[in-house]
Amino acid sequence: MVDSRYNHPSILQWNIFNEGDCVQLFPDVPEIVQWMKDYDPSRNVDTNSGGGANDLRIGDVNDVHTYPNPGSPAPWANQYSMDGEYGGLGVFQMGHEWVEGGCGAYVKMATSGDFIGNWSVYAHSLLKFKEDPGMSVAIFTQATDIEVSCFFPRTPRTPPPPHHHHHHHHHNPTTNKMCKFRRSVMDG
Repeated sequence: MVDSRYNHPSILQWNIFNEGDCVQLFPDVPEIVQWMKDYDPSRNVDTNSGGGANDLRIGDVNDVHTYPNPGSPAPWANQYSMDGEYGGLGVFQMGHEWVEGGCGAYVKMATSGDFIGNWSVYAHSLLKFKEDPGMSVAIFTQATDIEVSCFFPRTPRTPPPPHHHHHHHHHNPTTNKMCKFRRSVMDG
């Protein structure tokens, strides 16, 4: 992906992990982050967008995820601060949902006017966060995320059955295959 997208002007940084996705399979997170920084020194590297490995304070960003209100992470000495996901507001009109009665949001709005009003409040709080604590980036998410917000089969993330004592957080076979694939790519 890095090789095929190297000249895309809209790619500002590379995210190694997202939340808890696969990070538990990689004991060498600092080495992976450094590899990416060396491989493409023209872009910032986000260790773990919204995840626990973000606490390692490696990479270029202190990235949290907060819902629904935007958070205000502090920048660290070697990292800028970012709320990589906030929002999750939704307005659902009967007869126009991808899955009738099956769509959700962190906060359901009755009207599009309510949506715009809440979004405006969030935007004003971001202006304050820019000054204190010095946040650089905020990403409003799930305004139109139909796969997560509508409940139809895709790749479910379910806990293991009670009799299963495996230490990984994600036990979905598809997810684990993808993590193993990512691992094999990193190993060469």
